[in-house]
This record gives sequence, structure tokens and C-alpha cells, in this order.
Amino acid sequence: MTNQTNQIDKMDKTELKKIAETCVSIVKNGGVLEQAQLEADEKIAELAANGDLDAIKLLNERMQDREELKLRKKLFGV
Repeated sequence: MTNQTNQIDKMDKTELKKIAETCVSIVKNGGVLEQAQLEADEKIAELAANGDLDAIKLLNERMQDREELKLRKKLFGV
């Protein structure tokens, strides 16, 4: 766990955002990367828990995107 924390600390926000955007993009294109998304969310949440404002914003955006996708799928089947 400590090793993972050190690895996360070494990653910059741009790299984390790219990971998150890639996961969202693949999911939107019909792929199933739920596990990868959860892992990315976990890393971002860890940064957010440490007070990183950019990580907090990114995590909030990802949660909103996920809810929007669920609603769109429920309403329109897309």
C-alpha cells in the first residue's frame, strides 16, 4: 500500500487525467473497463483525500459523467 502511495505521488495530474479520460473514452465507445475505471478513481480519490484540489475536481467530474451515462442509458438505451 505504501509503495502504491509513492507511485501515485510520482504521477502528475496530467498523467492521471489522461488515464481517466482514456477510461471514459473507451467506455463511451462500447468497451467495458469498469475495473480500470475503479482503479483510476481510487488513485484520484486518494489524491483528493490528501487535499489535492485538482484531484477533487476531477473526481467530481468523473462522478457526474458516470451518472450522466447511467441516466442516458436508462432513458435512451445509449
